[in-house]
Amino acid sequence: MLSPLKSGTRQGCFLSLLLVNTRKEFLANAVRQGEKTYSQERRKKEREREREEEKKKERERKKEREREKEICLSSHTRLYMLAG
Repeated sequence: MLSPLKSGTRQGCFLSLLLVNTRKEFLANAVRQGEKTYSQERRKKEREREREEEKKKERERKKEREREKEICLSSHTRLYMLAG
């Protein structure tokens, strides 16, 4: 009868520490990379949000300038009609 496959290493085996430390380093690198990726994505979204806010403000400023032009033109038109 065949014995089932076993995983891991025996306690006290010199490879045990090496395997554990290698695995810890692998996981630590994965976590660091994940944090970098998350931070990069967060900064990217913040920049996009800032750009959208700036575009919105610019549109509002443009609308305000258009309103001011209309007010100015209408007041000039009234003055012209009164003078004429």
